[in-house]
Amino acid sequence: MGLDKKLLLTSMSASVVPLLGSGIASGFLYIKLRDIFSSYQYLLSCIPITAFTTGIASYVILGNIYFALYLVAASILTPLIVPIVASQKYKSVETKITENYIEIDLKVPVNISSYDPNELFNHVYKKASRSIRNPYYSKKLGPLNNCGHLKVTYIGDDKMVLRRRCGELFVEVTITPQREPTCQLGWHIKMGNKKGQNIEKDRHILFYKKDVYSFSLKEKLRRGSNVIDIRNGLKYLEVDIIGNYDYIINVLGRPLFVSNINENGNFELFWEGRFWEVHEFVESKWRSEADGELKDFYQGLILVCASMIKFNKGENEISDKLMESALRLFLRVSDSKINAGLKALYGE
Repeated sequence: MGLDKKLLLTSMSASVVPLLGSGIASGFLYIKLRDIFSSYQYLLSCIPITAFTTGIASYVILGNIYFALYLVAASILTPLIVPIVASQKYKSVETKITENYIEIDLKVPVNISSYDPNELFNHVYKKASRSIRNPYYSKKLGPLNNCGHLKVTYIGDDKMVLRRRCGELFVEVTITPQREPTCQLGWHIKMGNKKGQNIEKDRHILFYKKDVYSFSLKEKLRRGSNVIDIRNGLKYLEVDIIGNYDYIINVLGRPLFVSNINENGNFELFWEGRFWEVHEFVESKWRSEADGELKDFYQGLILVCASMIKFNKGENEISDKLMESALRLFLRVSDSKINAGLKALYGE
């Protein structure tokens, strides 16, 4: 996809301002695009403008060529750093593993009426693969091979579903409008096994004492195995992995215990602080429930578990928002439905 001419002109106009111009343009571009790589494509035209105006203005005002060069260097580096910093504030990617899918939600602007569906599909997929840092996901989101024809479905005037099978995988991209600016769209990618097999059949959580956790350890474990996440939980260090976990045992030793995420779920684990397992267990109830109030109740519990996971990671602001959403759902559920839901969760 080419560059948006209007957006390019606006960012280049802001870049005329000496020293700060390209930094301002960089922040503006990231807020609009929510993607570092795409922002850099526009900045290739913006940075030279600011560097030029900065060099001229600083030399005229300061009269010192060395100070002018320092300021030019700052005007070049600043716009490269701004999108990286902004990406920490505007989280635009969420990844989740469900029973049969890897789901990736991206919030980025795109006009679905302006592009060929094949071009749009490839554009979305490339952005998704660039956005995923976990090695396991990155491997799954590698180059697509042996792909069939793209199936396109339009739902209304502003929703599009793109489906394509590639070898043993299928990819489904759903593009829907969001509540933010009208141009803001969410890209929802689902990747699963062609035959609908459960990609989590070999998924386990290894539990260790909390005192073994460190950031360097987390990076080491992820490089050497298909680790999905490492959570410093309420009572334990949880190593969440798909496939063989011999490497984890070689590094950390034998775990306190191992849980198969598909077989060992029950609501009692909530009181042990094992919130991810409870999250998955309740989600299975939520998916199969037909009653609207009970679905709200189960979804509220899922959000409570997610809130506690974020709280244990120190992400208090996100935790609070998730808990507020859970409470709003609980307020929509009658006492009788809450009792019925709890009985179902406890197997009564």
